Amino acid sequence: MWFRRRRRDRLPEHHHRRGRQRDSRPGGRDLTLADNRIDGAQNYGFQISSSADRLHIHGNRVRDTGNTGLSITGTMTNVFRYGNDLRGATLNDASADPVTTPTDLT
Repeated sequence: MWFRRRRRDRLPEHHHRRGRQRDSRPGGRDLTLADNRIDGAQNYGFQISSSADRLHIHGNRVRDTGNTGLSITGTMTNVFRYGNDLRGATLNDASADPVTTPTDLT
């Protein structure tokens, strides 16, 4: 699995075209989903449906999805989401009080 453990868990940059790519991780803390490109996904661009805490989602680009570009369920806590390009795709964020600005948090 292409997964490195650091202060924050970060998925490396990837570009996926028409097809299936799935990465599944139950729960977790301090996760980052950044700088990915997905074009022509059959269903979801990103579907995040675990009970993770402190998830950072930024700099991703999703185009031409069959369903939702970015879907986040209500089981996620402390979601920081900004700078994602979802043109031609929809956003469904059910997390409680997501932070959608790239400013410093104190």
